[in-house]
Amino acid sequence: MISKKPLETLKDGERAREQAAHDNRGGTGRLIRSGWPLEFLQQAFHAPNDRIIVEVHDPTLRREASLQALLSRTALAEESDAEIQPVRFTARGINTARGYVEARHRLGTGGWIAIIGDSDIGTLARSVRSLIPEAPERMVVVSECIHSDGGSCPADHFRPELHVAGWTVRDFRDNEQSRERFSSQLAAVRSDGHSSWFVVHTEHAGNGADSTALARRPKGGNEGVVSHDALVTQLTRLLEHNGDILLVTLAQSTEWNPLLERFPRRSLAVDSAEVSHGLTWASALADFGGHPVFVMTSDQLTQHHRQIVEELTGRNLAWTLIVLESDLDWIDVVNTGVSPGLIPFIPGATLVAPASLGELKREIQRVSLNERCLLMYLDVRRLWPQLKAQAESEESKTPAASLPEPPLPTVNGTELAPATPLKSAAARRTESRTDQQLIEAIEFSADTWNWIKQYETVGHRNQYLWKWCQYGIDLTTLPCVDPETRDHVCDTKLLSVIICVLLDDVADRRESRNWLEALLAAVHDQEGDESNLSEEECRHVAVTRALWNDYASRAAEYSRYDEYRDIWSFDLEQFFNTMRYAALVNDNPEMMNCAEHDLYTPHNMLMVSFGTLDLMCSRQFDPRELGTLREALWHAQTMGRIGNVISTWRREIPDRDFSAGIFARAVARGAINSEELQSLNPGVVQNLLEQGEFEESLLQKWYWHRSQCTAAAERIRSADLTAVLDAHDRFLMMHLASSGRI
Repeated sequence: MISKKPLETLKDGERAREQAAHDNRGGTGRLIRSGWPLEFLQQAFHAPNDRIIVEVHDPTLRREASLQALLSRTALAEESDAEIQPVRFTARGINTARGYVEARHRLGTGGWIAIIGDSDIGTLARSVRSLIPEAPERMVVVSECIHSDGGSCPADHFRPELHVAGWTVRDFRDNEQSRERFSSQLAAVRSDGHSSWFVVHTEHAGNGADSTALARRPKGGNEGVVSHDALVTQLTRLLEHNGDILLVTLAQSTEWNPLLERFPRRSLAVDSAEVSHGLTWASALADFGGHPVFVMTSDQLTQHHRQIVEELTGRNLAWTLIVLESDLDWIDVVNTGVSPGLIPFIPGATLVAPASLGELKREIQRVSLNERCLLMYLDVRRLWPQLKAQAESEESKTPAASLPEPPLPTVNGTELAPATPLKSAAARRTESRTDQQLIEAIEFSADTWNWIKQYETVGHRNQYLWKWCQYGIDLTTLPCVDPETRDHVCDTKLLSVIICVLLDDVADRRESRNWLEALLAAVHDQEGDESNLSEEECRHVAVTRALWNDYASRAAEYSRYDEYRDIWSFDLEQFFNTMRYAALVNDNPEMMNCAEHDLYTPHNMLMVSFGTLDLMCSRQFDPRELGTLREALWHAQTMGRIGNVISTWRREIPDRDFSAGIFARAVARGAINSEELQSLNPGVVQNLLEQGEFEESLLQKWYWHRSQCTAAAERIRSADLTAVLDAHDRFLMMHLASSGRI
């Protein structure tokens, strides 16, 4: 995944460390600016397991390097059928490389690792040697060696220690002849499998000048217009290549229909009434690493200019606004850097105005790695079908840029994408019908079906809930689980969900403490006091006890049960404590508060205990990463709880069950008090909470936990949690799509 953290957004300590690394890197960044080493690296290392890491400390250089990398990658992807892996840009490239080396070793995967940085050979050699002391298999490092007038070769100081560490050092000059040799040597290295250190010798440029620096402004010049078809085609390719991109279009045009149909989860068409909501949503998406691309007309930009400025200014978010205009007489002014008065001003935005198809391609390719707001103005005119033949025969009269590009090939398969958490008409368009169909089609195993029928003798939940939970469990199961036990452990987790419901339905009832305590005794293999319980309540306890015994017996069969048994018991105690907390709040609503709610109730989702069960069935998981994994699971569990609250709080009002966080937030903000919760008509309570936008507040918390979960997951080497993160995004969508049904 591409780094989304420019230096300006880092915390003080991180900023200081990265700024120090930037100041002391010693290199000019010339190799990255020129683009040719990265192009050759991508030609040599494009297998699915290959990884290319670009360590860039200079934030300005990051943007320039990003442009070059995307140009190279796209060209390669168009010329061959090979799947080109995205290049990773980061200011901590050596740490990333070490992670790849360890993951490759633990997972037994092949593939090459290549590193290129903006540091000189001395800085890069010290960094690599500190974290990767010995040259690993299948690794290439490219570094710059800067020669000053009359000075010795800096590489000579590090050549001996690199040889001792097992590196084959290869030297090249920065000229055309050496570049050809560089390419052939990469191919040879790939063939023989020996790790190599490529040193490119450059001359020092006085006064900080750099003859290879690229001009970043488009050439401009109003030499042509861009067709709607061309814009849609380029944005389609952008969505193909980058899963972080989400498109929102206000353009009322049929040209967008194929894109909207192809990417139903990552593209939205909104009307004028939904623009404000869409902007809020896009801003929230950007907060946790997504990159929204908004397409609107210049009139719509003027109309919503104030909100756009409020959402973007000072927040360092990665957005792209594509503004459609006709007859842009000011294009030449853009190239001077002067902002004409007729262009609505957005502080901090980079303004570009592609004037041809070639420039449009370059700017769209640049979108993926832009770390700020990019404001792109386009002169878009439709080329109607009846004019196409005339355009082809009269190229001198119609610019080639306005000709539609050939349609892209159809891509089969289900596409996962960032969640779209809005309770609005725009969000409902993105609800996954595929998920709903898969949920309805689930068939339970014989053991699970038996316990569902047992539950139905004492409980009232419908079978859709169990299918929904089974589907979510399967999506979020850790990838390190041994294949032969995956189905069994998923069923075991569903049994724990049934236990959860058996307890939760009682904890939600007022004045049911004796019944709840009897249930808690049952799941602790103790005899509780059932003397004051009704026959129905005693039957409820008996079913819970029997189910608990089966659940515990199944867990005891797993290969690493003894290793994780105490942790699993601790996880379950957190859930049991949550049941006690819910009962207390319902009996004493005046005690509710946000802090205790957010501390206790996420354990109701059982996701941390699910992770521990997964580890019992994971022979390859490295226990040294247990703390980091549990950190990720804790945030994922909280994300799940937020989705659960948003999808269920309305049905809980008639039962006067106010343990959900949305009620605590409403009381804390003064929208309602605990007495009114108990006395007001349920419809009135619901209206008060809906007017207070408390769901939006909870979603903001979801975004924060999502970012923390991602940060922890990226530190784990013995399991690739990328699919699990995507699954939790999808899990939120499942909650929103199933509101009122679970």
